[in-house]
Amino acid sequence: MEKNVGKTERIIRYLLALIFVILSLTIKKYFTLFIILALIMFLTAVLSYCPLYSLLKKLKLKK
Repeated sequence: MEKNVGKTERIIRYLLALIFVILSLTIKKYFTLFIILALIMFLTAVLSYCPLYSLLKKLKLKK
């Protein structure tokens, strides 16, 4: 798995994960949605890998 997320973007993803956790605690109606988004942001930041970027790159190369 090749890293495709830079340092600045990782920091932004960590901050977004924190914001989503805070939102999940304040807006109970969307708790599950915000937790899932927080987990996605956190995992992509920790792994420095975004599967969506890889998919988009492959689709772009096919054209």
